[in-house]
Amino acid sequence: MKAVIYIRVSTEDQKLGSKAQQDTCEAFCQREGVEVSDILVDQGVSGGTPLEKRDGLIDAINALEDGGILVVAKRCRVARDVLISCLIEHAVKAKGARIVSADGIAQGDGPEAVMMRQILDVFAQYERSMIRLRTRAALRQLRKKGKRSGTIPFGFKVDSENNVIKCDEEQSTIELIMGLRSEGLSLRAISARLKEMNVVGRKGSLNHVQVARIVKARDVKEAA
Repeated sequence: MKAVIYIRVSTEDQKLGSKAQQDTCEAFCQREGVEVSDILVDQGVSGGTPLEKRDGLIDAINALEDGGILVVAKRCRVARDVLISCLIEHAVKAKGARIVSADGIAQGDGPEAVMMRQILDVFAQYERSMIRLRTRAALRQLRKKGKRSGTIPFGFKVDSENNVIKCDEEQSTIELIMGLRSEGLSLRAISARLKEMNVVGRKGSLNHVQVARIVKARDVKEAA
């Protein structure tokens, strides 16, 4: 039996960082005597993101072998939406594999385990809704105080007075990406080249989806 470890980190999951999840999953595989064939990560991806928009998870499912397991640190790493979780479960089963949570909760195929997984999925969706509610409330308070809220675009940062200014390091990365794009490189090829050059973004390596966003943002700016 071989295992593929899947890690999902969203901006809200400060306590479930990539390293913490990987350590938990690897420790589980070592205890169970399971060989890890691959480790795939979705960085900055919400638990409500559909399967088709989660490149790391798609690659993880494709890497599964018949009889293998997809290992996650906790059930909520699969998804925080009941329907999406169900679709992912079916996709894994179609590969002849199963999802295993390293925390040991709701394992097995018995009716009790199935019911527990469904309960966990419902609570994960509820928790996601509460996180979004608290986030919106916090943003409203910031706006009332005249503070800037929302994501700062790549290539910029906020100074001590809450003003948005250019970030020289990220601007250099943007110029490098646009230069590689002008040479005809694909988005995936650009991502691979950046990794070779140890050029990273705010949360680690820049995958092809992040590269695409940067290219699109620059194209829109130049067209304005």
